Amino acid sequence: MTNLLEKALLTGFGLFIIIVFISIITPLLGEISKYYNSSNEDIESYIKIIDEIDYGINYVIKKPESIYSTEIKFPRNLNISFFGDIITYDYIYENKLFSIEKLYNQSFIECVYRSIIPQSYLLKISYILSMLNVSIDLDV
Repeated sequence: MTNLLEKALLTGFGLFIIIVFISIITPLLGEISKYYNSSNEDIESYIKIIDEIDYGINYVIKKPESIYSTEIKFPRNLNISFFGDIITYDYIYENKLFSIEKLYNQSFIECVYRSIIPQSYLLKISYILSMLNVSIDLDV
């Protein structure tokens, strides 16, 4: 009889310890999943802005008389440089600096966008004197 009582007490104590452990670890798992989702959103926002600028440049190259204009949500920690016929995108992801360079067959009016506050901007791409002008303005 005491053997059965000991087993019941050990089982109850084991269940109690498991419940306490789960209640302690659950908030930590929630924070881990929130951090993972926010970093995925960061990389998706970088890819989205790079693709949007690339699409606009290709659109204006195919139709030189047109102006490409759209609203973009600029992500944090993204720097864009236009020099010659190269665009350099620098961004920080998981505390590492990444750089993407894209080469085009048209020259750009040289400009640099660094330390821009993350919010909505107006992306405007057009030709000025046979050079591509890419401007990111707050005039939304």
